[in-house]
Amino acid sequence: MISASIPRMCDLVVLVNGLPGSGKTTVARALGHALGWPVISKDAIKETLADVLERPQDLSPREWSSRLGMAAGESMWTLLAAAGRGAVLESPWLAPLRPVVLAGLRRAGVEAGPRVREVWCDVPPEVARRRYEQRVRHPIHLDGEVGDERWKEWAAGARPLGIGPVRRLPMTREIDIPGLAEFCAAPPGSPA
Repeated sequence: MISASIPRMCDLVVLVNGLPGSGKTTVARALGHALGWPVISKDAIKETLADVLERPQDLSPREWSSRLGMAAGESMWTLLAAAGRGAVLESPWLAPLRPVVLAGLRRAGVEAGPRVREVWCDVPPEVARRRYEQRVRHPIHLDGEVGDERWKEWAAGARPLGIGPVRRLPMTREIDIPGLAEFCAAPPGSPA
């Protein structure tokens, strides 16, 4: 019998990554469905927390959003540890967040390397920004407060983390989800 206190490690992990507005959520959902794996979305967790918890009066909306974002990020790694065969994680992990992702994977019992596949949703920053500004999201994200400086930071860090094999998806054309699923589910060490 396996002890309930020992987390079960995930066999394969897919990180769906890219700029905000690049199409990560759409790709992650389609990929999770094709693979039959759970999709763990930082935004979905953050939005659920915002709907259930009340903002403490001593925190500004920005501080509350940030705190919920940190809790959602940590929740992703906890859920990953219990995921079993495979899981698809979705968030904008831009280059400066690489150490955060590596630490989260370690806490989930996953080592960087061939067991971690990264899907980079490749889109020009100006296209991502236009999509970002046109979409309607949960108010916890405070999207209306994101300006030019923040977009410059995001664009500067817009590249894959390179923690394992990377598949770049040009998000300006149709995506081959079955082909992408094949890449993601291939045994570690298989040609990418």
